[in-house]
Amino acid sequence: MPLRLLANGDCKGEIQEGGSLELSDLARAFNEMDREINNRHHALKRQKMLYRTLSETNQTILYAHDEDALFQGVCRAAVKAGIKLVWIGYLDGRSDSLRIAYISGDNTDWLGTVRRHVGLDKDPLAMSIKLGQEKTINIDTDNANATHWHAEAKLNGFTAGAALPLTRGGKKIGGLVVMLDDHTLLDEAGMQLLREMVADLSYAT
Repeated sequence: MPLRLLANGDCKGEIQEGGSLELSDLARAFNEMDREINNRHHALKRQKMLYRTLSETNQTILYAHDEDALFQGVCRAAVKAGIKLVWIGYLDGRSDSLRIAYISGDNTDWLGTVRRHVGLDKDPLAMSIKLGQEKTINIDTDNANATHWHAEAKLNGFTAGAALPLTRGGKKIGGLVVMLDDHTLLDEAGMQLLREMVADLSYAT
């Protein structure tokens, strides 16, 4: 990278680490600093996005006039946060079946695909909702538990998923399920965002 670009504050890219020992060490130090700055910038940008998503969720809960508007607003906020697909399901206490209340994002026929080729009772995330348990799956690395569901998920462009239960008065009533094409979004910050969204939903429903 030409020095005049550095002087103008352009830090995109790396300096070639060659030449004399002193120049090579200087280039290496700069490149490490450049990566650190970019990582911090990315983390700050992501943190702002997480706060914005939670704020949108809270606004939806405050102003939604019915349950459909509530679910639509929450799911829309999740999709804007980078989630590929999100759906909310309710448990039928009499039959123990899972009723899909709302779905949003890319490939909203995903659950239809699951029903046709796998069976919702073999969807590990749907089953976690029925059990009232939180679950995350890295579809690319979950080889020990790989099933036909994993194969279908990969075919549909998903690499990770998570399920978080909804409760009311301490009793499980359903849950929120997300599917993603980037498993890094399910880091601790991402999961904390989803937990707070579900907590707000549990309070509002």
